[in-house]
Amino acid sequence: MSAPGSDEALRPRPEAEDTGPGLLAAVLARENMQQAWKRVRANKGAAGIDGLGIDETLERLIREWPVIRGQLLQGTYRPQPVRRGMIPKPDGGERELAIPTVTDRLIQQALLLKHYGRLRLKVNEAKSAVASVFQRKFLGYSFWVAPGGKIKRRVAAKAMAAWQDCLSGTSGKTGKS
Repeated sequence: MSAPGSDEALRPRPEAEDTGPGLLAAVLARENMQQAWKRVRANKGAAGIDGLGIDETLERLIREWPVIRGQLLQGTYRPQPVRRGMIPKPDGGERELAIPTVTDRLIQQALLLKHYGRLRLKVNEAKSAVASVFQRKFLGYSFWVAPGGKIKRRVAAKAMAAWQDCLSGTSGKTGKS
């Protein structure tokens, strides 16, 4: 018989990289964040509501990343509101566009990088990073601003099924209502 307290079942379980705090730590790992930054920089998006472009955001992140990272790990980070803009439609009209800050795009990209492999969605990497908005392939999900300012989303059935499979694999739950 083993000594009290030496039983392996009594020890805290190490966090797996694909759940809970372990997943967030993996998303915020230096290598993942560097890869996410490369993609955000390559996309050359416009400044968000904070008015900071790519270079200004880099300067801010050098100073403030430890605080932002801490907020993310503690669950207290809140994204900035999006900046509204308009882009032309192929038929001649215009479509409203919601532009997040570069910092928020970096965090979104880091999350996506960590999850694309699990979702097994096919993404044309070259086009998703540099092609015009009208030439991009549908990635399985879409967000837009509807009349009245409501944010709407569409998720393709195949992408939803992949996400539910991912959830059931990591949590043991089906992900279905």
